[in-house]
Amino acid sequence: MINSVVIDISAFIWHEEEFNINPYPFWSFIKQKIQLLDLFKKFSHRISIYMRDELLSQIWTSFPYKKSPNSTKDINLRISLFLMNTNFQDYEVNAKQITSEPIQDKEYFSKELKVELKNILNIMHNSESVTYFSFQAIYEGSKDLQTISTNERIHKTYIIGDVYSVIDIQDSFFPKFEHYPEKHDPSNPKAFGSPLRCMKGNDLEIPQSLLNSAIYHNNIYFEYDKTNSSWIIFRNHADNLYHGYEESDLNKIPNSVQRQRPKSE
Repeated sequence: MINSVVIDISAFIWHEEEFNINPYPFWSFIKQKIQLLDLFKKFSHRISIYMRDELLSQIWTSFPYKKSPNSTKDINLRISLFLMNTNFQDYEVNAKQITSEPIQDKEYFSKELKVELKNILNIMHNSESVTYFSFQAIYEGSKDLQTISTNERIHKTYIIGDVYSVIDIQDSFFPKFEHYPEKHDPSNPKAFGSPLRCMKGNDLEIPQSLLNSAIYHNNIYFEYDKTNSSWIIFRNHADNLYHGYEESDLNKIPNSVQRQRPKSE
């Protein structure tokens, strides 16, 4: 399960001269980036993205944001809204010398941007688990990112090459439904808990789809099952696995959750 995220800086800050010579590689990943950011937004309650104000300032004052070509303005607006509306995880300044393989320090980076990159590489190097996201069009390699100081550390890296790559990594974010037949199987006469009527035999498709669209509140997922006119509560029981059961007592459904469903439900 993905918890902490770092996004390749060069996904946001481009080499202006290279773009003017050949913009195609940049367009090849822009839709992928928007799709990835949409995924991060959907699961912002479950992940932390490392970025601080100093890095954001560098993004705003660098290409393509500083001098956006007309062809990029609409796209930059969507990405800008993500950057402005996301609560990022801050990181500390760290003077340690650190390098990476493949090299993430691009020659066109400003002096200030190189400092931010070094800080990010240090926080990755000193963290137990940080997942790195980059794109085939800008990542100069095919292996997981490695940070190098007095020791070496390899970080799980997603190198996105097409929109299907983003779809594939959704499984690392979506909670997984796991049925508990001894307690919630409506066809089991020995079941001692609240039944889950959306469960048909061993078919997990319906409860999983309900969990996918569920509302997250205080570490619990809530969804309204229209077919059976009942709220379902999904509770985590191990890693990214969730059990589900029906709840008939509306007092146990937070008002803020209930307000997000039409009154007709």
